[in-house]
Amino acid sequence: MQRKAFDSGIWSDLPGEERSRIIKQIVDKINENAKRLTLLEVTDSGSTIKKAGEDVFLSAKSLNHYSKMALLNLDEEVEGLSKPGVSKNIVKRDPIGVCGLITPWNFPLKMAIWKLGPALAAGCTVILKPAMETSVTAMELARMISETDMPKGVVNIICGEGSKIGTELALSAKVDKIAFTGSTRSWKDNHEECFG
Repeated sequence: MQRKAFDSGIWSDLPGEERSRIIKQIVDKINENAKRLTLLEVTDSGSTIKKAGEDVFLSAKSLNHYSKMALLNLDEEVEGLSKPGVSKNIVKRDPIGVCGLITPWNFPLKMAIWKLGPALAAGCTVILKPAMETSVTAMELARMISETDMPKGVVNIICGEGSKIGTELALSAKVDKIAFTGSTRSWKDNHEECFG
């Protein structure tokens, strides 16, 4: 689904202004549901209410920052190669494709946002695989995203054991980039095939 969504251009071909607008809708959903998300973070991860509330606030703030990044044109002229009146050499930055995002158990919502935000701003589609132990807020995030104008298939969230799902995600030919946060040991223990 995420590969089809990327290849179709329903997200990557949208103007940055439109991607920014939709990402801001997610920010609004996080802010509207801040109390609920805070309680879910406390229940799910054992966090204190104060810390969980700060994490939810910072998640919304971070995602708002990423929404502004969608507005940036990062193309740049290559100095020294362009010849005025003859040629212009430009580095063009395009979305990389489908991003697999693997997050650890701590800071569940904040880590998800730190990975989702830049990928979505760049025009990538994503598969988020939260830690099995703390996946409740990721599933709530999925529900909130479904209430925005986000095209179907752009954000996909899959839960389960890291050694199975995380490895499958990391080895999939349909995934163009992996963003993993966790210990080196965890990666080696759960994703040994990726080193082969």
